Amino acid sequence: NLITELEKRMPSGINIQNMNASDEGLNFTAVATDKKQIAVFDQQLKQIGCIVDPFVPNIARDSAVDADGNAIADGVTYQFDVTCNYADITLSTEAQAQ
Repeated sequence: NLITELEKRMPSGINIQNMNASDEGLNFTAVATDKKQIAVFDQQLKQIGCIVDPFVPNIARDSAVDADGNAIADGVTYQFDVTCNYADITLSTEAQAQ
């Protein structure tokens, strides 16, 4: 199951905010506490057999602020998007015959 694989491979500092699936692939927006977690997640996505070519087209730095608009120390997060295509799992004629 793809969702189970995502959960197993997602670093603890990443939170998926929005996910969309289509016939071609999967797109989601997530937030991470640092850029290293995004890189690790990208590498982990490449290990999931049913998706190919995970791509992170952008990473935006967000600073957390308190109610008065003052920056909170260690309150930096990174919002990023991921696009993954589904792997072609079409069975060959030979494999289908078996």
